[in-house]
Amino acid sequence: MTLEILFIGLQETGASLAMALSEAKVDAERVGYDRDKQAARASQESGAVGRLVINPYKAARTADVIIITLPPAEADTFLDDVAGQLNPAVAIMDCAPLRASRFRWAEAELGDKAYYLAAIPVTGVDALFDLQTDYQSARSDLFKDSQLALVIPASTPEQVINIAVNLAQAIGSDPFFLDPAEVEAVTSLLDTLPALMGASLLRLAAAARGWPDIQRIAGRSFASTTHHASQQDARQLGRQLLDNRQSLVAHLEGLIAELSAFKDLMAEEEAEEIQTRLEAALAAHETWLAKRRRADWRGDEISGSKITGTGVIGNLFGFDPSRKRGRDPSK
Repeated sequence: MTLEILFIGLQETGASLAMALSEAKVDAERVGYDRDKQAARASQESGAVGRLVINPYKAARTADVIIITLPPAEADTFLDDVAGQLNPAVAIMDCAPLRASRFRWAEAELGDKAYYLAAIPVTGVDALFDLQTDYQSARSDLFKDSQLALVIPASTPEQVINIAVNLAQAIGSDPFFLDPAEVEAVTSLLDTLPALMGASLLRLAAAARGWPDIQRIAGRSFASTTHHASQQDARQLGRQLLDNRQSLVAHLEGLIAELSAFKDLMAEEEAEEIQTRLEAALAAHETWLAKRRRADWRGDEISGSKITGTGVIGNLFGFDPSRKRGRDPSK
């Protein structure tokens, strides 16, 4: 049987994943849903998905794999509402910014009825500095030569792990594992903290006496620094701040200490030390960007073992949709 993959969310990430699977000739039915009708229609017209649905909960009853690319609060709502309607043994791959609490929810609400894991696609180096991040910027190579971070509970069966590992390969990324305990610390530093910094800069600028003139001359630097914050929903970002407060407070303390050090050095006119600290920061950025360009993460790669004997789709995803609980594969 053909694998059915349901994409919940067809903005940049969801549509790009679907496009990549289409370009990789994955023998699976790609079904999509987005409440933004323009985004949904664009994904179908581009060939990213072959079929759209208007009721994602009904579609979830027959899906073999569900890929969620919604904002955290929307993802939580969807998961809460769909928990009792899932196809037995469905693999749920959550690409939304993560919290450890979601794994606790999955253990309590899903049990062994479905398999929940996190798959965090990392934007490829060619698109790192693009400001547009909606469905119009979707592209099949968005994650090419990049990484797919996988957070997988220890009880997850091998065939489900193979789905995630081989999905990474299909979209042109290298898979690597993160421990669930590391998730909040990593995502709060790389996603939530930059949004908070941008929001803080916006508040500072808007409260300044010269705000009317600032708005006139603000250019690319201001736009790029505040863009991530401008794409957030205030209620959802506020919820992330509270949910991840333990790791965020630690990161904030470190950031405040760093800024305070610069403040003191400027007050003391320590030009040489200021330059040394800035050069170290720029060198770290260049090292990171060079490794991203080369996709050079030696020692971090993993390779998933494939489950054989399941046909073309099994060779790619290591999963046989006939091997559902209660389903006889001979029928």
